[in-house]
Amino acid sequence: MIEIEKKVRLTEKHLLEISKKGKLLGEKTFTDIYYDTPEYKLTTQNIWLRERDAQFELKGAVKVNRRVDSYEEIVDDREILDRLQIDCNKTLHVCLKQSHIIHFCTFRTFRRQFLFDGIHVDLDRADFGDIPDSVINLDFLLPPFSV
Repeated sequence: MIEIEKKVRLTEKHLLEISKKGKLLGEKTFTDIYYDTPEYKLTTQNIWLRERDAQFELKGAVKVNRRVDSYEEIVDDREILDRLQIDCNKTLHVCLKQSHIIHFCTFRTFRRQFLFDGIHVDLDRADFGDIPDSVINLDFLLPPFSV
């Protein structure tokens, strides 16, 4: 699969149109906890460490330009520690704490998955608690193609 992700602001009217035209495949809610140092050494380098459903993911930019950012995603705890250059033989939680990497942001996401002519679209609405205008994340999953 090829994933294309774009954050956009949509009105309630837009959301209603999407729900009318696409086939709803499912809905789910999840909470993300983001981690960084007190000086934000990771996020200022476009490196994102998050925990979702007790699973850590390290997402780092490998190519950045004005139109498209490409990210590498790592979900293996040992590989995450290696990438963060943390030498520790304990659990990831313990190693992060010892390295002064703490959670700095938690938010809940409501995801609805739709199908439009063979293209999967994830419509995410993030709830940041104190921000009334949520950002919508459109995630397009395209079937692979050959050249």
